[in-house]
Amino acid sequence: MEVVNELNSALPAPDRLRELTRLLSGRFPEARIALDDPADPAGVWYADIVLHDHHVVVQWHADHGFGISSGVDHAFGEGADEVYQEVEAAYGRLVSLLISGGYTAPPPLRLGALRKVLGVSQEALAQDLNVRQAAISKLERREDLLLSTLQSVVRALGGELHVTARFPGGREHRLEFSEPSRSSREHGGS
Repeated sequence: MEVVNELNSALPAPDRLRELTRLLSGRFPEARIALDDPADPAGVWYADIVLHDHHVVVQWHADHGFGISSGVDHAFGEGADEVYQEVEAAYGRLVSLLISGGYTAPPPLRLGALRKVLGVSQEALAQDLNVRQAAISKLERREDLLLSTLQSVVRALGGELHVTARFPGGREHRLEFSEPSRSSREHGGS
């Protein structure tokens, strides 16, 4: 196995992504790796990596480092799920993803960050919820929320709230907090 050297920050900007793809090609000769140069050399560079039908995307920018995304429902333009500054760290994560066939996961977001990712202003959200903008600001700083409040905010943002309990051994149960519909009760639902 080739050891990643300490050239990380000494390499010119685009060469850091080229070095990463070179290392991956050596480790996974059967992988298909496509490097996409940006129209503007100061822009975002991309590497698409496919190994045994498992797809991983690396985006690289001088100001942000290596962004890595891999997932069943990851769409183009969503941005990276995970970010690494050094070639060695990005290489290690990519090797792990390619060997396991695993997926990246976006980092958890606080409510204000979610609102911003969705491109909604505090003013617009406040109007949708029929409250003042200051109430949204206060809500976004809170550490503890009622589920009903969180559900209202998520709905106003255009989403749907789901709460899942995970247990050892991989068991998961989706929790329901509202009264089930009449037809659900009549058909044995809980």
